Parts: sequence; C-alpha cells; structure tokens
Amino acid sequence: MHLASDKSSIILDFFSGSASTAQAVFKLNFSDGGKRKFICSQIPEVVSKKEPAFNFLNSIDKPNKITEVGKERIRRAGNKILKEKKEEIEQLKAKSSLIQTEEEKAKIQELEEMIAKLDIGFKVFKLDSSNIEAWDTEMPETAKAARPDWKKSRNHLKKGRTEEDLLYELLLKQGLLLTSPIEERSIAGAKVYNISHGELFICMNAPITMEVIEGIGNWGKESIAEAIVDLKPVLVLKDEAFGTDDAFKTNAELRLKNEFGFAKVNTL
Repeated sequence: MHLASDKSSIILDFFSGSASTAQAVFKLNFSDGGKRKFICSQIPEVVSKKEPAFNFLNSIDKPNKITEVGKERIRRAGNKILKEKKEEIEQLKAKSSLIQTEEEKAKIQELEEMIAKLDIGFKVFKLDSSNIEAWDTEMPETAKAARPDWKKSRNHLKKGRTEEDLLYELLLKQGLLLTSPIEERSIAGAKVYNISHGELFICMNAPITMEVIEGIGNWGKESIAEAIVDLKPVLVLKDEAFGTDDAFKTNAELRLKNEFGFAKVNTL
C-alpha cells in the first residue's frame, strides 16, 4: 500500500526544495476528501542568480532563499485550489440556473462540502537557539562585575524574539506537539493561551491580578470537565507577574491547585 493511499497519512519530505510535495498533498486531499498532513524540511540555501526562482523572489520582495520559494508555493497552491473549485461551482450553477438535475445538485453539494473541509493552513518553524536568556554562570573577576543587572534579568526574552516564539518553545518543553491546538482568550485585559485542550496555559502579561488568576482557573476547570482523560493543567507566567507580592503569589498558586485542579504554576 502506498503511503498516500492512507487518507490520514503524515507525509515527510526531508529535501522539500520548492515544496512540490505540499502542493501534491493539497491536491490529493481535495480529490478524495483526505486529511493528510505534510512536514517539509529544507536548509535555507541561497538561490543562484541563474535560477528562475531568483527573479521570482525579487518580484515578491522576499529574501533570496529556497525556503521562501517553498512558503510562497504552499500559499499559492492552496489558494489556487480553492479558486478553481469555487469557479467550478459557479459554472455548474450558471449552466443549470433554470433547472438543476439531481446529479448537478449532488456535484455542487459535494464540491461545497469539500471546500469547507479543505485545510490549506500551514506553520513555518526554523531551528534556532532558545528564546530565553540563560544565566551567565562564569564567576566575575571583580566585585563590581558581580553586581547583577536587575533590569536586564527582569526580561528573559531575547531581543528580536516574539511572544509566539516563546509560546512554541514552552509548548515543546512541556512535551506537546507543534501541531497542538492553541486557543486564545482575553481575561481581564490579559492575553491567555490554552494549549492542547487544557494541558498547558500560558500568560505573558505582567503584572496580573487575582481576576486574571480566577479567569484562568475557570478556563482550566472547563477543560478538565470536557477532557476524556485525567487532566492536570500547568500554568506558565512571567516572574514579574506577581510583582513583589509574595503573599499574592502563594495564594494564587494554592487557589489554582486546590480550587481549580491545576498541577503546578511555573514562572520564567
């Protein structure tokens, strides 16, 4: 049996180039209603000036890397499939605007259902160092050098990194998949992420209030009630989320564990 014949396959291409594999998966899914997924891996090689892709990348104002060709191809391939099938539906409707046969009605309905189910979304990741600044463990030579830079240590996120970058790093460190579902809510003005249906909650706002803690707790309680397995959510917050109020931090952690069923609260 060919791997692609399994409609729920995960197809891996270690040398994806311009991502022709991804385009083929889109087309195959649409042709038979499959839910195949793809993983395309490619070193960001520089495109030679002699290659047609070089002028293409310049025309769309993208960096001169083969990986940029792949990303753009995936975007265009998905949009092209949707456009073609929507046009096919319009042609069928125009052709049978007066009287539609049962066969034509069935074909239109089939195409509309396939369009509704087609997933042309994708995520792009690149291998890099941690998004979190590591503590310097080297022993300073002078007392002056040993004084900690508290302002610098308050923000552990490296320059140029986004909250989303940190989100995915924490997800991996928790042992969750990069494809885990992520839901976002605003709770009392704070942005909160719920990952993998309640396994992990992340809030990077600082400071936060007890109202935020209660909102996260209730969301976690909802997730526990809906889970089909034993679920013990973990919450990750910034170090400065509680400010200097140790009592608030202790009370928040106890409430999340005892009242809402959280396993633990981590800070970074």
